[in-house]
Amino acid sequence: MAQPCLPDDIISTNILPRLSIKSVTRFRSVCKSWNSLILEPGFAKDHLYFTTQNPQDDTLIFNKLVLDYNKFGCMTGAHYGDIAVLSSSDLPETKQLDVTSAELHMLDSINGLVCLFLDKQDQFIVWNPAIRQAMKFGSPRKQFSLRDMKIKFYGFCWDAVENDFKVVVSYYKLGNLDSLSIYSCKLGSWSSPFNSLFTEVWSDGHRLPCAIVSGVPYWTYSWYSRGTVKLFKFDVVSKDFKKVPELYLFDENKFIVVNLKECLSALVYDYAQSISSLVDVHCFDEGLGVWSKMYSVGPINGDLFCRGWSNMHNVRVITGELLGCFKHGGEIVFSANSKYRCYDHKTDETRDLHKPKGDTEQCFSYIASLFFLEGMKPQHQVEPTLWK
Repeated sequence: MAQPCLPDDIISTNILPRLSIKSVTRFRSVCKSWNSLILEPGFAKDHLYFTTQNPQDDTLIFNKLVLDYNKFGCMTGAHYGDIAVLSSSDLPETKQLDVTSAELHMLDSINGLVCLFLDKQDQFIVWNPAIRQAMKFGSPRKQFSLRDMKIKFYGFCWDAVENDFKVVVSYYKLGNLDSLSIYSCKLGSWSSPFNSLFTEVWSDGHRLPCAIVSGVPYWTYSWYSRGTVKLFKFDVVSKDFKKVPELYLFDENKFIVVNLKECLSALVYDYAQSISSLVDVHCFDEGLGVWSKMYSVGPINGDLFCRGWSNMHNVRVITGELLGCFKHGGEIVFSANSKYRCYDHKTDETRDLHKPKGDTEQCFSYIASLFFLEGMKPQHQVEPTLWK
């Protein structure tokens, strides 16, 4: 009597795409047909779709600044590069990714692909941590002296029209766009269109994106202008930079920009308040072009900006920092006394996460995927000094 079995189309379209990446990767060795199926780009898209439907897979990816000490306890230096993934469904621990390198910056993540920039080598890496594959390419060569006072802005974006991941590099001189270069991961080459009319960028602007929403990178400019959220974005279709309408705040307020449920959002807070730590959540309506305050989070029991003592100067200092939020659930994530904490405004509960090794410099939304780009290799072959 023949054993009952499931039809192949049920397995390929309704079962395998719903499994975890760890299970799917292991099942590649079951048979040739499964291996071929899992390697297809369409399967990666289906798997990503089912993954995003599961709120338990809400994750953040951190880039941290780690201080180096000698045997006498004296600080000898610092390096960027320790990268960790934190899942909202596995709060007691943070999965450490074996990445250590000086001057490593993260440009955010799109569909499970993380874009890194190696400052000293002046190179980019597009990396999939889940399948440990990566590709590396150099930045466009632009020689200039310090007298030119040029600022470089880097960005990672998704071109839905051309079905292509792209890296953007722009050079500004005295607030004016001097040049623009776009790298196509599909073509493996740089192009240099120049049709931007956006010019209002000052020397205090951040060169790394503060958030990516629906594949669009956003940067802050004139960061130190008090009481105003000033952002601009890169439109990959028109190949142009565009300003986002400003969000006006009180002078004492500070903010961070996040991706909340695929909506550009600003978490606004009063840094001077340590007892009643309220965070106002503002969302931007792309269609109407306006900001709206959605709700306030907290007070977070005085833990958000808790104060402590500095041993070096014997003065009270603020030891907490707002880091971001989980993209789908909206839980606020912050550091307090060298520990990650998570506040859920729906339940009014604060939970301890993982104790970090260093200070978090960057925090972005992340979701593991099977996305593989042509030209990718095992990560240790791409940059042996980066992955141990």
